[in-house]
Amino acid sequence: TTRTLIADASHQLRTPIAALRAQAELALEEPDGDRQREIVELIHRRSVNLSRLTDQLLNHAMIIHRADAVPLTPIDLRPIASRAVEENDLVLPDSDVPIGLDLSEDPVTVLGDALSLAEACKNLIANALNHGTPPVTVGVRVEPGRAVLSVRDRGPGLPESAWPGAGKRFSRRSGVSSTSAGLGLAIVSAVARAHGGRLRFSRPEGGGFEVAVVLPLHSGEAS
Repeated sequence: TTRTLIADASHQLRTPIAALRAQAELALEEPDGDRQREIVELIHRRSVNLSRLTDQLLNHAMIIHRADAVPLTPIDLRPIASRAVEENDLVLPDSDVPIGLDLSEDPVTVLGDALSLAEACKNLIANALNHGTPPVTVGVRVEPGRAVLSVRDRGPGLPESAWPGAGKRFSRRSGVSSTSAGLGLAIVSAVARAHGGRLRFSRPEGGGFEVAVVLPLHSGEAS
């Protein structure tokens, strides 16, 4: 619910904001120049983490709102995957981690909200870049009766014991940094549920780790 989300957000933001304020006060009072620079560098790192957390909290709120307010329409998942990779390259132009695309030759159509699905894909890419092993591959394929939007890397991934709780909000075992409060996969899980699907973890043949949004196929034409 919105009330729960606001309470969670308040809890997650209060501590890092208080820490930043305390460190800024220390920096102002620190007479040693070298020590002061160290504190300022720490403030900068924590500010970046806080900005990332705030973005994810707002994105999660947006996903919850759109799940209730935006009608689902026929969408081909292949442009969703391509757009997510392009937007990642714009945000991280200097990243040396290759991101490949492995897309079905034919349309893979679901009933969906394009913005929410793209957000889910971007979070999967970020998760693989932050915690996986290159190369990273974004895929769209059809399995019997379902559509799969996946991100795979070559690392070992989460231990299977952590899979059941990995999509829960603020889970410490979610596969994302503790500085982002485990929201990355929680956003993906929320998008999957809003589309009648689920979040799936697997270790495909050939090695590596895959996180996927598995959705019901739609037989009509994509818009």
